[in-house]
Amino acid sequence: MKPFSTWCLGFFLALTFFWVGITSSGFDWTRNWRLARASSEVDAVIINTEPHNHCLVEYEFEVNGERYEGQGPGGCTGRIGDKIHVYYLAEDPTFSITKTPGFDLVFVIVAPIILSSFAGLLFVARMSRRRK
Repeated sequence: MKPFSTWCLGFFLALTFFWVGITSSGFDWTRNWRLARASSEVDAVIINTEPHNHCLVEYEFEVNGERYEGQGPGGCTGRIGDKIHVYYLAEDPTFSITKTPGFDLVFVIVAPIILSSFAGLLFVARMSRRRK
């Protein structure tokens, strides 16, 4: 097999592996895309912390007189009762995040492409060693 074909095979196998893993973990592509394009912001109150679970915080916020809850990374310094900034979809406040909108979307697109490129190179190196 030619080196470029070998690289392509390794790249696409790794890319498929990463994106299947991301999608099956519950990442919602469409809502994250909509949130990155147009998000609303509100201050939320931390109602629970889980410092041993990736510094997860549960929070509560109000939109148009209705209360909503969410969870996400909030840093290990947050305590119950502290205010944090939350981004949410105006048409669906049940979807909210604590990170800057678009960050997760960029990460799940760019990181697999970079990692898959390295996997393709490793695939080429491995196949060329077999030939010798």
